[in-house]
Amino acid sequence: MDERSNDLFFATVVEESRDPRHVVLMSRSTIQPEPSALPPEALSLDDVLEGICAVRWSIPLRASPTNKREAHRTTVTAQAQLSHVEEHLCRLSSSLASPSKELLSDAERDLHEISKVVSSIRRVTPSLDQRSSAVQKSLEHVQAHILELRNLYLEETEPGPVFHDSDHHYHVPVNEYHVVAQIAMFLGIVLHVLGKASRTMSDFLLSGLSLLVGLSFEVSPSPSSAGLTPEQGSILAQIPCNLKMALERFNLSARTKTYAACPRCHFVYDPIPDIHSGGMTYQEICTNVPELGGSECREPLLKSTSGMELAATPR
Repeated sequence: MDERSNDLFFATVVEESRDPRHVVLMSRSTIQPEPSALPPEALSLDDVLEGICAVRWSIPLRASPTNKREAHRTTVTAQAQLSHVEEHLCRLSSSLASPSKELLSDAERDLHEISKVVSSIRRVTPSLDQRSSAVQKSLEHVQAHILELRNLYLEETEPGPVFHDSDHHYHVPVNEYHVVAQIAMFLGIVLHVLGKASRTMSDFLLSGLSLLVGLSFEVSPSPSSAGLTPEQGSILAQIPCNLKMALERFNLSARTKTYAACPRCHFVYDPIPDIHSGGMTYQEICTNVPELGGSECREPLLKSTSGMELAATPR
């Protein structure tokens, strides 16, 4: 009986059984074929690189800092402002097709407001930089067009006396300052004008005097306060730290307006406010027509100092 049980079990667990449904275990040769005598073919380098690239591009990319800045709310707001500026410039340029004195005055005011909007955009991104550069070129183009039209509509003046406001010559702001601040500024100006001290040395002197006055206030504090009194703080704030401010408070800074005059036809051109630097610039070529029906003068209006184009000054 035991031998028959063993035979029956053996016939059930091996694959030699005639009925495959009764097979419980299979030999290794059935599951895994005999290994070949030759080694398997190795993958080529191209296949390896292709697999690496597939894995690399399957990894999701993180948003770069540049993309984050482009999608930031401040960037979107700046883009909207530039879009509004471009539309305004387009309308302004179209309105100059039929100019008049009143229209040119309005256009100059509008251009000034547009320039302030463009200057207020401080956001720095590649797209904003590119777009701001294009807007600046459009601003300069419209500004040059307005200046050219303004020369055609010169203001007509009736013969008579010319009135000039000279009240500022009799107003000396330094009289409103404390005597200690007046003496400090006076010393800096005298050493610069009479003592031939350089501007840097005069600035150093004024800064040193301001420091000296502040230290003297600290070593002799008010009995009721451990710090500076309001009067002492006001005196200290009135002492400038540079010569330019001292000259302005003595009303010694020059108030002049430089014009560009053509050396050939003597036509005079007003200075143009520079959008970028906030200073003044000038037209480069004379566009005046000296004779009726003639051609433009085309004489250069600027001369360069030290051979540099950037140092050009009006003739």
